Amino acid sequence: MGALWVFSNGQLKKIPSNREDVFADDSLSVRDKRRLMGLLRHVLDESDEGFADDTSQSLKVKLREQFKIPENLEAAVQALTLTTDVTANVNFGVAIARLKRHLISSGYFGPGLAAVMAKYGGNSEIAQVTCRAGAVGGFVYLLGHAVESIQSSPTEEDVLQVKLSDSTNIRTKRVVGMEDDLPAESLANLDAPRNAARAYTISHSVSIISSPLKAFFTSTLDTGPVPAVSIVLVDNGREQAPVYLQLHSEETGECPAGQCKSSLSFPLPFPMMNNSIIEYLSTLAECLHVVDNQPLTT
Repeated sequence: MGALWVFSNGQLKKIPSNREDVFADDSLSVRDKRRLMGLLRHVLDESDEGFADDTSQSLKVKLREQFKIPENLEAAVQALTLTTDVTANVNFGVAIARLKRHLISSGYFGPGLAAVMAKYGGNSEIAQVTCRAGAVGGFVYLLGHAVESIQSSPTEEDVLQVKLSDSTNIRTKRVVGMEDDLPAESLANLDAPRNAARAYTISHSVSIISSPLKAFFTSTLDTGPVPAVSIVLVDNGREQAPVYLQLHSEETGECPAGQCKSSLSFPLPFPMMNNSIIEYLSTLAECLHVVDNQPLTT
């Protein structure tokens, strides 16, 4: 994965994602550079325990009041955390923990890289790898079993009692699954705060774009590899949830040569003017047109 970008007010801008990028960005004033460096130093120096304790304020409030980050740079900070809610609702401790993970990952997999993706397979591979690792480590996993019921434990706080279709009973702190996989009656009977915390819907839209958009897939370093993935945060304004666009080049094998694939993710309800998908996609096409300066079709 290569650079991260922000598209806002008809302009596309690469996000400075480390200290070197901040110093090299000529579009930032000296004052903004100092403020961003102060934020980065705080993130890198803070301990994981400190992140857990720093939960009293939102990302928006802390950026403005403590670090004096101007509003036009909020989207850049948010993009590095990949949070899906407005900055006013994002917990600061959670956000900077994600930001630190991004910063310390830079260069871990090679020059100019902070993340990698599988060329083949997808998220389902994570479940398979977990099962195999669990088997080697002595865990037991069951396949082909449905969840019949989920109940809060009457004696243990934050523990759930799960009954499977073969009457197997399990005690656990978390249950992960699609809404259709879990019994609706059991979810409704859970107390409201716990149920609400698990119900968060993200929608996706996948398109094949007629341009390779090569400007998105350039190495961030002279000695670094050519990336195959780039992420764009489409900034709808700080009062609306962000929309992330993940671009995959032809190197991923997901589209024909000379084209690229875009995966759009957004929380529901869809954050756009007049709830018009056509209007939003036209904005997306404008965002991509800025890069290659040629008409696009999807």
